[in-house]
Amino acid sequence: ESVVIAVNDTTLDCSGHNITGKGAFGSIGILASNKTNITIKNCVAQKFSDGITLKLTNQSLLSNNTARNNNFYGFFFTFSSNNTITNNTAENNGFSGFILESFSSNNTFKNNFAINNSYGFTISGSSSRANILNNNIATNNSAGFTIYSSYNLLTFNIAKDNRGEFGGGGISVGSHNNTLANNTMLNNRYNFYVSGGYQNIDTSNTVNGKPIYYLVNQKDF
Repeated sequence: ESVVIAVNDTTLDCSGHNITGKGAFGSIGILASNKTNITIKNCVAQKFSDGITLKLTNQSLLSNNTARNNNFYGFFFTFSSNNTITNNTAENNGFSGFILESFSSNNTFKNNFAINNSYGFTISGSSSRANILNNNIATNNSAGFTIYSSYNLLTFNIAKDNRGEFGGGGISVGSHNNTLANNTMLNNRYNFYVSGGYQNIDTSNTVNGKPIYYLVNQKDF
């Protein structure tokens, strides 16, 4: 059965228990819609369309949750901002492990894992200003990080063994004015891809132990 959080200032602590669906189209394991100051922790959401969804929900915390074996998304954020997502795992989900879309901004993702999803971590073009720190994105079928929005910060993340079956790299960055520092890409089919306008990418980022040199308007180098 699904869990719907009905009021603001609510804590849902599952104490490690499973919330299990039947894979029905459109089903959601845990949903917070149009809420503020929600905490969801120690939950396992599995076998839904989407595991855990924040919609129009702000200033909330997701901690120590697992979303696995869902048809589409593990953790889905839409029109939701100023949230903290830490120590969560997205595993074996049909599309993205973590996805932000529809003007979801100023969210912080720290110490999360995305493993064996189609895509590990996705930010669509309308969302921005995410802080993405110390996450481990590995063995996803396509891309590890797919960042097609602006003014995001990615630091101290690991993208490893992502298979690139549908394109995309360990880290794929589009749009403009994203900052990447101290990220590690290892043994991805396509390790690194950048497009769009100017990005702030320095040599602390590495591919298989070698620094990335991001050159703009350079010649005779």
